[in-house]
Amino acid sequence: MIVVWILIAIVGLFLLFFLLHYSYLIVKRQSLVRKMKKNADEVIVCRNRFRSVFKKDGNPDLIVRKGEKQFSVFIVSTPFRKIRYHFDNNERLDLFWERKGIMYLKQAHPRPSSAVSFDHSYRIKKYAFSFRPEPGTIPFVIPHPAPMLLTRASGPKYDVLFN
Repeated sequence: MIVVWILIAIVGLFLLFFLLHYSYLIVKRQSLVRKMKKNADEVIVCRNRFRSVFKKDGNPDLIVRKGEKQFSVFIVSTPFRKIRYHFDNNERLDLFWERKGIMYLKQAHPRPSSAVSFDHSYRIKKYAFSFRPEPGTIPFVIPHPAPMLLTRASGPKYDVLFN
């Protein structure tokens, strides 16, 4: 009987963790939409505000008008932050966890010449979607909360995206 109680406690902790994590994403998303409404001329909500937190399908979340320009805004929210987002030809988003380290071969006298560095990345999650903007609008993708690194592959080219 005690094993059942321990398993129930472990499952309860996992559920609590995911509940807190997704509620954090919802609060961050709501604050981003509020900031956009404050700074834009007009914001049109295309679908439920929290749908793309749980289902990432590539449909625009908002249409924002600022001056004469209209933007189709896609907000990409994932529960991971300290990872690399990699956009592959605007068809797929891969989330990578990168590990970097240095190993010294001679422990008695560590020198730079005896060091070996290694880099390894693990694919955590893969999202397949294509961004379909509304006609007459400029597509704009916002990863929120912001990841540590953004990269993009367009054809054979590999680019690092900055803020």
